[in-house]
Amino acid sequence: MLQIIKKVYRSLPPWVTAPIRYVPDGLLFGKSFRHCVPRVDIACLGENIKRTLDYTREHTVWGRETIPEKILAEEAEGVLSELPAIGSEDLNADGARFASDEATRFNSYWATTGMTKVPTSVCLANSAYGLEWAHMLHIWRLGGYRRRRDCKLTFRGNRFDDGELVRRDPIYNEVSVDSFQVTDKTFGRFLNLVKKEGISCIHGYPTLIKMFMDRLAAAGESFPVREIMLASEGASVELKKELADFFCARVMSWYLLTESVFLAYDYFADGRFVNFTSYG
Repeated sequence: MLQIIKKVYRSLPPWVTAPIRYVPDGLLFGKSFRHCVPRVDIACLGENIKRTLDYTREHTVWGRETIPEKILAEEAEGVLSELPAIGSEDLNADGARFASDEATRFNSYWATTGMTKVPTSVCLANSAYGLEWAHMLHIWRLGGYRRRRDCKLTFRGNRFDDGELVRRDPIYNEVSVDSFQVTDKTFGRFLNLVKKEGISCIHGYPTLIKMFMDRLAAAGESFPVREIMLASEGASVELKKELADFFCARVMSWYLLTESVFLAYDYFADGRFVNFTSYG
């Protein structure tokens, strides 16, 4: 159902969807967003693991076959460490064995996680959408970002129609870039477009943001922003400092592994990541 809503939203003209930018975060991202409190408290780790193991045993075939009953919070981490590792090959070979019996087409959706060799399909609860956004916005707000106020320029793996360099997305209040079409030849037109948008933050893959920085430097242009959010790829401390100096911005980075239910962020841009114990 969530995927259908997304498809309908993307098919609507910009003038119809533009007001969505002003919808409060709690309404836009749903009940799970409103009830989520992002935490990095290590003291809750045992209880988190116990709850996950209990759910897995109760609702999956693999869990009933593998996970012992009556686990205490203080022993949950040890129980987890003794469980057999599950790889993408296992999931692709017999996904039903690992899927929750609570999942339906109305309360969940299928997504594909990027893997080095074979992509793996994962079934995500609709509520995961709000939970994930609660954590992402928590990270971005540490640098001063506010969704409804701050328009961000986003460099990810987007592909648009031929000649369409950028596209506005009101839900995320962002201007997405088709980096495949932004070349040395089209960079001048691209820069004129984004300068009109009132950009205050940049978000995306470090390699693409660095490419943007290098083209700006070659053209003798500046592009000061409040915050830079680095996603999906590793970035050296040296690159983070270079981006911070060039854009006069606070640099935040994080790394998310959907299939491992893992999210950590680097607040000081110094390579020391902090893990969210509330995420998994």
